[in-house]
Amino acid sequence: MPFIELPDHRLHYLQYGSGPVIVYLHGLSFDSRMWKPQYEFFRHEYMTIGLDFRGHGFSDAPDIQYSIDTYLQDISALLNALHVQSAFLIGLSMGGAVGVEFALKFPQRVNGLVLASSALVGHDWSPSYTGVMDKIRHSNTPEVLRRRMRQYWLNDPMFAGVRTRIDYARLLREMAAGFFGKPLMHYDNAVSNSTHDTERLQDIS
Repeated sequence: MPFIELPDHRLHYLQYGSGPVIVYLHGLSFDSRMWKPQYEFFRHEYMTIGLDFRGHGFSDAPDIQYSIDTYLQDISALLNALHVQSAFLIGLSMGGAVGVEFALKFPQRVNGLVLASSALVGHDWSPSYTGVMDKIRHSNTPEVLRRRMRQYWLNDPMFAGVRTRIDYARLLREMAAGFFGKPLMHYDNAVSNSTHDTERLQDIS
């Protein structure tokens, strides 16, 4: 199982194939395993890399204030450790929001950007979504958080399509069950809401 060893934490990643580099960025509470069909499809022409953000999957979950900037640092650490100057970024949901922010801050390191059901920093979420996230975020222990993840998050209408596939639904539950919870319980909204990417998309070339 490959890791990047950093001074105060480890980052887990998956790597397949060779050629131009694609880095896959997962959604909140999930990890690099969600992209396995894409690794298999693209590995014949590309180097496909899946990153577990801090607090997700098999990466460490240090006691820090998590924010979008946390995950920008993780992408930079991954590219630097693997001696990759630039890559295509493909992001789902939270991973899309991180990809957009990375492209805005480090355009020279992004060859292309693909967003799937992407979140955006500064987006005004619906009351139903913020209600679900508030119930989860205000959990007082990781055990309570995981229970609420199963109760509210995995049953949200956004995952209805995934739940129709037994294999995908099983993987969804496995990833959420292994989620540390710290990125939600220690999330720094002040940093994460400092920019509004909805107004900056035109700056991405």
